[in-house]
Amino acid sequence: MFFPSLILTNAGRALIVKALNGTAINFTKFALGDGVAPEKPRDLKNLVHLVADMQINSIELSANCAVLEATYTNSGLKSKLIAREIGIFATDPDDGEILYAYSNAGDEAAVVPAESGDMTIQETFHEVVSVGDATQVTATLGEYSGYASKKDLKDHIDDHNNPHHVTAEQVGLGNVPNVTPTNQQPVFSNDYITKADGSYDVQNIASGEKLGNILRKIRTAIAAFIAHLSAKNPHNISAADISAAAKDHKHNADDVTSGTFPVSRGGTGAQTATQALMNLGAMPTSGGTFTGAVRFQQPTYFGGDNTYHITADGTANFRKVYGAVYNDYAEWFPRGCDTKPGDIIALDVSSQTERYIKAVGKMDRVVGVHTDEYAYLIGGDTPDEKDDNFKANIEKYIPVSLAGRVRVRVTGRVKTGDLILPSGTPGIGRAACAGEFAPAECIVGYAVEGDDRTDERRIRVRVRG
Repeated sequence: MFFPSLILTNAGRALIVKALNGTAINFTKFALGDGVAPEKPRDLKNLVHLVADMQINSIELSANCAVLEATYTNSGLKSKLIAREIGIFATDPDDGEILYAYSNAGDEAAVVPAESGDMTIQETFHEVVSVGDATQVTATLGEYSGYASKKDLKDHIDDHNNPHHVTAEQVGLGNVPNVTPTNQQPVFSNDYITKADGSYDVQNIASGEKLGNILRKIRTAIAAFIAHLSAKNPHNISAADISAAAKDHKHNADDVTSGTFPVSRGGTGAQTATQALMNLGAMPTSGGTFTGAVRFQQPTYFGGDNTYHITADGTANFRKVYGAVYNDYAEWFPRGCDTKPGDIIALDVSSQTERYIKAVGKMDRVVGVHTDEYAYLIGGDTPDEKDDNFKANIEKYIPVSLAGRVRVRVTGRVKTGDLILPSGTPGIGRAACAGEFAPAECIVGYAVEGDDRTDERRIRVRVRG
């Protein structure tokens, strides 16, 4: 189901004004209906025709907004439902439960079929509503009795901390020490097995022996081996036995016909010219390919008249640059949360230090998109000499596309040319509705391609800038 952005009713606006004086805003429920939108929806006290109430699952607060989640299932639905209108309710200390926010899908209303034996439908809503500067914002959470969501099931499967509280006795392990195999402490005699003359008596291990006796034999064998390694020439081998040269001898240079001299001995440490240049820190006079980081400690000139050059401070002077095959121009922005490529990024206005987070709604100040398709990436911290710039900066900064084309994470149908706005789900965008007003600071850009899919995917967008 898709609904346009929620609008605040007059009752909702009045509650926000009261909240400025310390009144708490407590959201109580979602509701679905099939009514046609009136001319003045802000005057509504309830849905035009309420069909179903929904309990609130969760609430998150971000940048003067509340992100509310509720789940609807057609369990028990006797006839089809035209899900045309949706509302969010809250408690007003003077007027009781009020319709706080409202949206109507009009002709885009979804049809929910009645429950049948082979089909049950479940839909989870994430709606963003403004709460202004209210300092006390809560929600009355219900205990949802429908099916577990895919996320709930995955979280349960990934919970390896014994979510069912099974005891060792229940699975027949009551007498087994609760330690890893490497931390078990077997008990055996510390005495070595020795012969009459006091030397170690190394013995084979037999099938069916007790573990304590096997470990004692192993301990004896290890001690005998260590003693053997520590002995000086235990086999009494002479230089002549192994055709060894005299202890003190020399070679002429002509005698060396193979092998590689290390750099420390005046050689190159390599068998090829390319490897020798790398070992010696030298550059080829022409041709060749550089890999990794190339650092210049003094100006380096190119061309017959030295017109083009790279200086030691990183300044490059070239007439043309080719090979930047990707699509956008990006800058490292200070990270305020975990993000991934395609996320829409906004300034975190709740922080007094500069940092950036996933954009949620039209109240956010969008700066760009987390990109993995940049042709140029500027800013960030200067890495150590051998470190990769991306790896050195990605934990502290987000690579944000400022200009060009980049693939953005979106949901819902998108047509070529549609403006892309935050959808209400952190980091995810959507196409602006026909005639919808959006502040300039929340517009990501416009789509340069489109499709009729409604799932989450990445669409190429020409970002503003």
